[in-house]
Amino acid sequence: MGMITPLWRVERDGKVFATKKEAEAWDQTLELADAISELITVSLEDVSDKQGEAIGLLLAKNADTLAKACKGKPELLTNLLDSRPEEAEEEAESAELSAVS
Repeated sequence: MGMITPLWRVERDGKVFATKKEAEAWDQTLELADAISELITVSLEDVSDKQGEAIGLLLAKNADTLAKACKGKPELLTNLLDSRPEEAEEEAESAELSAVS
């Protein structure tokens, strides 16, 4: 007989997680990203909504590292650059798909 596996879906973007804790953490990241995106697009008129969303998600996903960088460890941001080129491309593509749907 097959197993039944409970899954948690985040309504904001439809991503599915195996645990409630992971789903809630992702939902909080998206909430922070939305707030950052709004701040950026309202404050900087040359930034499009799409660009604001991408920036907001990038900053929200790296909130812990960004906070540490603001507290005197800016080199942590350089470490992010070294480890993220492929992931950044995937995020950009994901943001484009989300904007279309």
